[in-house]
Amino acid sequence: MDSRWAMIRFFSLFCFSAIFLSIRQTNALYLPLPSPPLRNSPPEVWNPMSLLRRDVYSPPIVSPHEGDRWIMGSLVNVTWDTSNLPNQITNPMGQLFLGNLSQSSEHLHIDPPLASNFDIRAGRVEVQVPNDFPCGHDCILVLLGDSGNRSQKFTIEPAQENVASDATIEDLESLLEPIL
Repeated sequence: MDSRWAMIRFFSLFCFSAIFLSIRQTNALYLPLPSPPLRNSPPEVWNPMSLLRRDVYSPPIVSPHEGDRWIMGSLVNVTWDTSNLPNQITNPMGQLFLGNLSQSSEHLHIDPPLASNFDIRAGRVEVQVPNDFPCGHDCILVLLGDSGNRSQKFTIEPAQENVASDATIEDLESLLEPIL
């Protein structure tokens, strides 16, 4: 019984590895497509050579880069690589979600999305950094369209106030003198 389970585990790992490598190298998933049965034909035997490119598309996010800093309220461009774009995409309309990466979760803020209803084939979308998002160094983006893809970590910082921090009381009094 142990050798049977070992063989099942080996086969499962082999299949998982083949699928993972296929997706990693091409950003597309290859799945078997059965051909229509012919009359009086023997049952079809699965053939790995019958794998065809499917239209699942998961483009890698190019920007923001690891260590980039976004300022709340600013307009920024999010870009992704469209060089391996399949000929046909089931769902070309994308959504972009902002999240905080932790050891246990991506903590995506899905309501509302950062951007939605844009064409993922365009390779970019301009967004405004929300003012109510928690600041931090472990921010990520997740691009969804046909499939999901996560960005590198970046930082969101609060917008700087326009008040000079080095001003003294005397400086402020001198500014107010003409009014008083």
